[in-house]
Amino acid sequence: MSIIQLNPAKQAEIVQAKIEEQVQERLDTFAKTKGYDSAFTCITYEGDGNATFAAEAAYMKQARSDTWVAANSIMNEVVAGTRSMPSDIAYIEADLPALAWPA
Repeated sequence: MSIIQLNPAKQAEIVQAKIEEQVQERLDTFAKTKGYDSAFTCITYEGDGNATFAAEAAYMKQARSDTWVAANSIMNEVVAGTRSMPSDIAYIEADLPALAWPA
């Protein structure tokens, strides 16, 4: 039986896709704590006539943006060689913005 070896670039591409999926899952899971199907669904309430929905949407939109800015910065560090490739979101979660609904 032979083992297939991936070249480092392909392996990094696969890991990056996994991290991106996990980052999106983190955002979606957070939105679900307020009963939304996903972060996207939550954000569709932006400007809603219901003040609670509108506020949650505005927060989720900013949280999504802040999260992706941080995640992309981490991946840029990996590409630049100043940070090792994380194998899982657990290795970068502390560097992502905290997700907590405003009171």
